[in-house]
Order: sequence, then structure tokens, then C-alpha cells
Amino acid sequence: MELNVRKLFEVSKYDELDHGAIKRHYMCEPKKLSDDIKSCFKQIGRVKGASREKWLKASGVLVSKYCESIPKSDIEKYRSLADDFTKNNKDKGFLRFQKEIDEIIDHKLSNLYTDGANSYPEKETIKFTKGGVLVCGEFISNRIAKAIGSYALKKSKSKNSYEQLRNNAPDKNIMELLEEYLEDKRDMQNCTKSTIKEYRLAISRLKKFLDENGISLVDVKYEDAKGFQKYISNQSSKDRSNNTIGYLSKFFEYLEYRGIINKNPFFKNMLMRYRVNKYNKKRNFKDDEFIKIFSGKYKIEKELLDYIRFILHTGLRMEEFMRLDKDSFFEKNGIKLIRVKTAKQKFGNTSEDEMVLHENIHDLASYDWIDNIKRICKTKNALEHRVNRAIDKVVNSKDVSAHRLRGNFAQIIREYDACKGVSEFMPDIASVLRHASNDSNFMSNKREQLPNITNLMLRNNKSNSELIYSQSSAIKTQMHILKAFDGIPQEYFEYLKSNDLPHLKTKNSSTVKQCQKIKKNQRRIYITPAPMTCIDMI
Repeated sequence: MELNVRKLFEVSKYDELDHGAIKRHYMCEPKKLSDDIKSCFKQIGRVKGASREKWLKASGVLVSKYCESIPKSDIEKYRSLADDFTKNNKDKGFLRFQKEIDEIIDHKLSNLYTDGANSYPEKETIKFTKGGVLVCGEFISNRIAKAIGSYALKKSKSKNSYEQLRNNAPDKNIMELLEEYLEDKRDMQNCTKSTIKEYRLAISRLKKFLDENGISLVDVKYEDAKGFQKYISNQSSKDRSNNTIGYLSKFFEYLEYRGIINKNPFFKNMLMRYRVNKYNKKRNFKDDEFIKIFSGKYKIEKELLDYIRFILHTGLRMEEFMRLDKDSFFEKNGIKLIRVKTAKQKFGNTSEDEMVLHENIHDLASYDWIDNIKRICKTKNALEHRVNRAIDKVVNSKDVSAHRLRGNFAQIIREYDACKGVSEFMPDIASVLRHASNDSNFMSNKREQLPNITNLMLRNNKSNSELIYSQSSAIKTQMHILKAFDGIPQEYFEYLKSNDLPHLKTKNSSTVKQCQKIKKNQRRIYITPAPMTCIDMI
């Protein structure tokens, strides 16, 4: 069995299998099916322990998927091997996996030897999985399943009126349906907490709109969707409205697939999105603003100043900073590095990058000061709020925020490259570590404007395999690029000389509530002209 095919079977749950890839492989090369099953049986007899478990899983998946077309002797041999192995096995995950395979084989074989004309798959035998649906253990891609579903829905319309479809809707409100959808999405796509939060926010806003207008879930039409789109754009912005409609479109597609609604009114080809200006209005910090921030005169806490200096020299996202731990800091051949768990990857996946620390921040090459910050700011949002409030003390502008420190990091490298022409002498490393973007055209164009070395240092579009491929070269390359920070003004370290800087403290909950009340009152206050006295009039 080929290595790339063997890896397809290394999962903990049957639903996690890439059924589409398995089906395509054996569809193109059907002769390999018999050889691979025999190869699995052979390896089960040779190896022991965890390796044997992997080969048993692989053979079980193949037998369950193709039991109608393989010899009966292969099925019996698999079952005897599985029975012997599972007798003394106490791994609940593996036993659950084997039980599911046995049920699929039994179901398929029972259908094979019976008439099956009046037998339909029960609800338990239909499962949503990656890229499609499992029906009685048989994989059907999303495209085919959607075509079958739409055909079945059209056919049912001739027999059942829309009122009947409406009456057959489940006795669940929209929030309960959302939780079912999110549970499937969380298991299959490993969604981040922020994505889950956005779904809940979008649905809660829609629910409020529907309740105010007396519209039920199954009665939502194009006109209602259009009205909600305008409602959201007036409350927030057109860009925000597009995001909300995007989340609703995916959720309503799920409801349509389940037969709860007749048609997805938020579908992109039906409900057009607003055209928005995609150019980033944010700007980077100016030198004089940094000098003021680091002067130590604005009562900014030392830990936050350390954070700003650290991010300016590393370009970490705030989420990546919050993922640092005591094992993140290490040395290799006398070079101080950090191990970064990258953020902003599809389905919440992470990879580990090794970053060289510039000598300007060697005093921050430990976890102690980060631990102090994380004890007080327990979440990314809490830290972001503290940093932005600190920035507001110096720069009273909405055009800059904590995230723009990453922009300054990229700007310093670009300016150094323009002056020294670093990228011209490193074409191999830059091209190896740079990937074509899988994001939208806007993000792709935005990243194309960055030089190769800037993409390298910002860790855009990299995978573990490429980092391992040229890890030692990448470290040397980073050291060469980080010379750009040798020219950082000494005023950026002025606060280190001060002994009376404040330190981060936990805010009292009563104080926080009091501050919020004051802010609300300030918004309501308006200035009225003072009444003129009779003397003034005369």
C-alpha cells in the first residue's frame, strides 16, 4: 500500500476519513483494492501494538466500503483478525471505530441478500462528513447529494404543498437548529471560538429582526432577506453586513439541505452583496509616536511597553503571542529563538515556526514577563483592550491600533530591503517559503505587493513540511533580514531607564462598571445654550 494512501486511514473516527479521496484512488486503480487488502492482512500478522491497530483499521475501512465486490473469504478473514485483536483491547476509541465498521458491513450484506425494494436507510445510517455524506457507510459527495436533494424536493412539491412542508418543520427554534449546525461544524472543521461567536451573533440579529416583523423561520423570502441586509448595514456598516449575510447563507444552506426550509434566501447568486472599499484605512505608527509611547511619560504600564517593543521586533499576531508558553523560548547554537504556533489558518489549524529574536529584545527572551501579562489579561480581547487604551493615551486616532505593530514590523523590513537589496541575494529561500494564497483575491493581491522576505518574516502561507525542508537555512536568512532592526532609534528604549513606571493590575469589577456608566452618561450629555439675562439683552 502506498504511503499517501495509508495516511488516509490514520484517523480516530470513521467520520473523519476522507471518503472522497479513498473513492477516487480505487476508482482510478481498481486492481489495487485486492492487493491492498491482502497487504493489510499480511502486515497484521507481522507487526504488533499500535502499528497492528493501524493496519486493522485500514483493512476494516476497505472491507466495509467494498464488501459487495470483494471475495467472501476476505470478509471472513478480516472478521476473524478483528475478533482476535479486540478481545483484549481496552481502547474505547478503537473499539467504537471497529463497532461502526462491523455495523456497516452487516447492513450492506443484509441488503445484498434480501430484496431491499422497500428498505430505506434509517436516520442513524446517514451522517454528514468531510466533503459529503455517508449513507449506510457509502460516501456521496456534496455535489451529488445536493443534486439528489434538490430533485427530491422538486418531486415532493408536486405532491405536498408549501403549507405541508411548513407544518412538517421540526418543533425547534432557530437557536436550537444553530447549535446542531455548529456542533457538526465544530467536529468536522475544527472551527475557532471567534467563528462560532460570529455565527451566534448573526443568527441572534436575524432572530430579533424576524420577531419584530412577525416572520417565522420557514417563511423567510428574498424580500425579507433584502430587508434584513439593509437593517444590518444601517446598524453597523456595509462590510459588516456582507460578513453577516455570508454566515447566514451557510447556515440556511444547511437548513435547505435538511428540508426545513424551501429555498436559501441568502444565497450569494440570489442576494447580492454590497460593494465596499477593500483598501485598508489603517496606517502604521510614525517614529515620533513611538518615541512618545516609549518615553515613559504617559503612565503606560511597563508590561505593555515591553509587549509593544516585543511585537515590533517579531511581528507576532496577538493570538500568537497569547499562545506562547515556557517551552516557546529556547537557544540553538547560541542563537535565541521562539517557537510560534501560527494563527489565521484554515479550519483553525496551527503549525509551529521558529523565529530568531533580535538582540534588541534579548532581555525579553523569557516567559516570566509574558506570564505576568497573561495572569491579568486572560484572553486575547482583554489584552487587546489594554494595549489599545495605552496607545490612545499618546495617539488619539482610530487609524492606529495594536495590530498595526505588525504593519510597522513589515515596513521596517521593506525599507531595509529597498536600501540593501536583501531579497536579490536570497531567491531560493524566499521562493521555497512562499506559497500561493488560498484566500480571497483581495488578500492574494495584498500579499503579492509584499516582497518575498517580508512574506517570509510575517510567516504567510507556510506549512510544517517547508519549514523542516530548510529550517537551518531559514534561521540564517532571518538573522540576515533582522539586521533591519539595528537602526531602531535609541529613544525606543528610553522607558527602560525609568524606575517609576506603573505595572499592570487587575481591575476591580465595581470600578469597571463605574467607568462604563460614566462613558454612557458622557454620550448622553449635550450642551445647551445658557439662557440670556434681561441685562444682556438690553
